[in-house]
Amino acid sequence: MPSEKHESLLKDAARVLEAQGFRVIRLDKRNVPDMIALRENSAIAVEVDVNPTNIWLTRRKFEQGESQYDEEIIVTEPYSDHYHTKDEYLFAIEARKQGKSYLEIRRELRERFQRNTPISLIYKWVKGKSKPLSA
Repeated sequence: MPSEKHESLLKDAARVLEAQGFRVIRLDKRNVPDMIALRENSAIAVEVDVNPTNIWLTRRKFEQGESQYDEEIIVTEPYSDHYHTKDEYLFAIEARKQGKSYLEIRRELRERFQRNTPISLIYKWVKGKSKPLSA
């Protein structure tokens, strides 16, 4: 059963697509996608995910095999600044390539972006084990 937040995001997305001239079909009994938006010769799959950290799971569901849709849209809540940015990530990667230590990178990230970044996260970025959502 979808949550109230999920239902609200889905209805908002449907209103926006209908205002753009799409015919929207809800698929309430399916896992992915939540609805299909149709206009002329275009079919767009729309999936709502209330947890932005799970977007990669939703992307993987779309990427398994060839898509039967012309385009896929993933709708989430507005981006929270709790998550690290692509700029922070790229800065850390470049600083490590320049030979800086993880402590130096953390200090420079704090000075430049005014936020604390755990050394363990910097390590995961540098080793390719993790990426921020926006990267």
